[in-house]
Formats: sequence, C-alpha cells, structure tokens
Amino acid sequence: MTTAMDTRAGCMVGDRTSVEARFGLHDCQLTADGNRCAFRIPSWARDRSGRPRVGALMVLADHILGELPYLSRPPKTWTLTGELTLDIISAVPLDGELFAEARTVARRSETFVECRITDRTGEIVASGTTRSVTVPAVGADPLADNAARDNAARDDAARYDVPIEYGDIDRVLGLSYRP
Repeated sequence: MTTAMDTRAGCMVGDRTSVEARFGLHDCQLTADGNRCAFRIPSWARDRSGRPRVGALMVLADHILGELPYLSRPPKTWTLTGELTLDIISAVPLDGELFAEARTVARRSETFVECRITDRTGEIVASGTTRSVTVPAVGADPLADNAARDNAARDDAARYDVPIEYGDIDRVLGLSYRP
C-alpha cells in the first residue's frame, strides 16, 4: 500500500504561513523511528512574568503526534484524533528551544503514537500520546485523493486551487453527515 509518507520529504511546517509555524514550530523532519520538531515559544504564549504557558506545548504535541498517522494514511482517507494527552513532567524552561520526538507504537484499527518533549539539555519536560483512526473521504476530494500521490499532499486547499467554503467542515474533511 502506498502512503503519503512513502513519497514525502520534509515537513508540513515548512510553510511559514502554516498555523504550526506561526506557533513557533520549525526544523521538523522524519527520523529513523518517527519524526522530530523544534519549538521556540513565542512571546505571546508567555504570561506577564515571562513564563511559558503550558497550553502552548499542546500545539507542539498535537503536531508531532498527529503528523505520523496523517502521513501514513491510505489514499482517499483522513485521520481523526480520538485521544490526545500531554503530561507535564517538569517546569517548562524560561528560554531556549524545546524539542519533540514521536514514534508510532502500534498501527492496527487505530494508530497509537507517543512523544517526548525535552529541553536543549535533553531533560524531559513533557510526555504525550495520541490515538487516531482513518476515515474514508466521501465524494470527489482532491486533497484526500492526492494523499499518497506526491509530496504536495497538504491540508491547504490553496495549493490545489480547490475552493472550500468557510464553515463547511464536512466538505473540508470529505465527510458527510446523515441524521
């Protein structure tokens, strides 16, 4: 089975306009065991004392944990997160970068991924997990159709010149609702 990971190089955060990049994620890459990403906590994600808000780490966890199932999904499918956890192990450092590494633990009817977030010395700051499933895309959906075809498979409709109406999440995800 061909998947998006088979043909992809680099990371989806490479687009500086992506939400993840705006949150401070950068230098993402695949590793032998999974993926890795650096995180520079932006000033707006700090409290009045300059301490990083712990919630900002969830953006890093969501990205690093969700990318592996997303990239390994079969064509014409989407991944949905059923569970996402993040346990804070130690204080978030006031300065410097954080690094997240994730690996897929199990891929069966659901995919289970775990990650570690560390500071620049390698001290663990947080640990996270996710469970996700794939769901079929319904109808003609160029984004889902291209999932395994080439490196351009991204959740960015502008790259495909596909008009997506705001507020139509079912169409964006390729789902249909049946009451």
